[in-house]
Amino acid sequence: LSEQRRRDFENLFVQRYWKIMDDLSLEAIESAKADGGPVPPKDRKAVIAFLRLSEDELDLRAKNWIGAATWELWWDGMATQLRRWPFDVVWKEVRQRESAAGDDGQFAQLRQAGDRLNDAGFNPGPARRRRPWQGP
Repeated sequence: LSEQRRRDFENLFVQRYWKIMDDLSLEAIESAKADGGPVPPKDRKAVIAFLRLSEDELDLRAKNWIGAATWELWWDGMATQLRRWPFDVVWKEVRQRESAAGDDGQFAQLRQAGDRLNDAGFNPGPARRRRPWQGP
């Protein structure tokens, strides 16, 4: 991909991300568990959209459609969100529900990445890298 085309493509994903974040309730944005109750449907829908976005990002980074510098920002954000409420609750439920699906589930790449998302420098992309990444 040309650099301009890659930047345009990455910008499209950033727009998707902010659309998802704009759809969250105030409680979800603040990561404040509302009375310890279940995740509201509106927030659940936004989290599922985030999981789909993350799955796409992992897939496209593995194919080198996402640049290394952009990926270094995105993987940290992805890992951080998946540890926060309501993302953590929905992600746990999705992983449990899809575990029987194996590689055929809609979030197969994200499930395979799993805890490696928390590793400094996690990179599903091409083996060659421009410079070593030391993590956030």
